[in-house]
Amino acid sequence: MINKNKQLFKTVIFFLCMASCFAQNKIRYGAKAGMNLYGFDKTYFAFGEGLLAGGFIILETQNNKLDYRADISYNQKGGAVSYWTNSVQTQISTKLDYIDIPILIEYEFINNLSLIGGVQVGFLINATSKNSRTGFEIKSTEGFNTLDFSTAAGLKYDLLKRFFIEAKLSYGLTKVLKDYEEKNFPISFSLNYIIN
Repeated sequence: MINKNKQLFKTVIFFLCMASCFAQNKIRYGAKAGMNLYGFDKTYFAFGEGLLAGGFIILETQNNKLDYRADISYNQKGGAVSYWTNSVQTQISTKLDYIDIPILIEYEFINNLSLIGGVQVGFLINATSKNSRTGFEIKSTEGFNTLDFSTAAGLKYDLLKRFFIEAKLSYGLTKVLKDYEEKNFPISFSLNYIIN
């Protein structure tokens, strides 16, 4: 747990240093809230719903159509894994809580509508697994990878001067569970407010 907190702290400090290096450009920040439709990338996953909440920093460039953005947000994700024992199917559903830090590029290709894309790292802070057959539930991050690297792409639409909405698809590059091949595959929808 201490190592995970150190990694998170170092990542946040790194992004704050990056932002200060670009201080000659306009920096804007704000808050976001929304929901995730989550699942794993395999064919037998089932979508669940989770919350997302956090903040962001936008680094505006000299090019009016191109901006850089770093977010930090709490995200609920998860999915389900099925296996067979003595001709009986069992499904283990998981709910996972992450602190995600995506680094994104925004490109406005039509007035008020932007493509977004980038990479993100997620830090697993909580995991709950439930056996569908027995109803047994366990809260533990043991057996899970605590770091989740993924790519992200989506659309952003500017509603008003300070509000924008966003739809983003993320695809995991690392396995969620150490002994299974499943990767995170959430679709996020958020309402964002620019404070400054």
